[in-house]
Amino acid sequence: MPQARVPSLIPLTLSLAAAFGGLAASAARAAPADEPAATSALTSAATLAQIYQQPSPAIRAVLDAKALPSYLVSPDQRTLAIVVPRKLRTVAELARPVLRHAGLRYDPATDSPQLITAIESLSLRPLQGGAEGTERPVALPAGGAFHQLRFSPDGKRFLLNRRTDTAVELWVGEVATGKLKVVPRLKLHTMLENDVVWLNDHELVTLTVPAKRGPAPVFNAPSGPSIQESIGRNSPERTQQDLLGNAQEAASSRITRARSWRAST
Repeated sequence: MPQARVPSLIPLTLSLAAAFGGLAASAARAAPADEPAATSALTSAATLAQIYQQPSPAIRAVLDAKALPSYLVSPDQRTLAIVVPRKLRTVAELARPVLRHAGLRYDPATDSPQLITAIESLSLRPLQGGAEGTERPVALPAGGAFHQLRFSPDGKRFLLNRRTDTAVELWVGEVATGKLKVVPRLKLHTMLENDVVWLNDHELVTLTVPAKRGPAPVFNAPSGPSIQESIGRNSPERTQQDLLGNAQEAASSRITRARSWRAST
């Protein structure tokens, strides 16, 4: 009877050997007599892994190209805002602490969503009788991440949020001059609602962080295992992400409450 054929893993082994063969061979030639070649090869591989490899100039040109701008026309149809978003987020932004409560993912230090679309540059262009005027860049102060552009109802002012390491600030700009100024002693609460309500051309209402909110709750390590019983019941409820799992998470979600704030621009 013919013998049954056993699947061979030689091609995969040869492929892996070919991929690392040059590295292993060079390491073996450079290894001292009393050091195994395999150990030297692993050391060389670890050294190469710690070196940040740069792509080719053509690929870098694509990655570093500016994002396409978005456009916003003022309510009075007199101004066109040209907004260029920041294409890539920084490592520091992605490494910030994040809380996941009740289906939300937010930055506890600033009471804002985990990720925002920051503005790289902003320009204003007058619209005169259907013809576009001269584009005027708006000088955004250094530091933080400006985002969430919106005009006042009369089109003479515009608002910007700026997220810093500790708060979300509100900035007011003049369309005629492009100059910006920050609203002092104000911390916006944008975790649930990232917009303002205009009462008229000069007054608005928004959510802010209470000054006497109190400290954040302390998370204690559990004294024992968390035990849940599974009895195989069918449930019509959907499984949602980042739900509140215990009393500590519920307390942390309550600490993020906001209050309304009325101001005149």
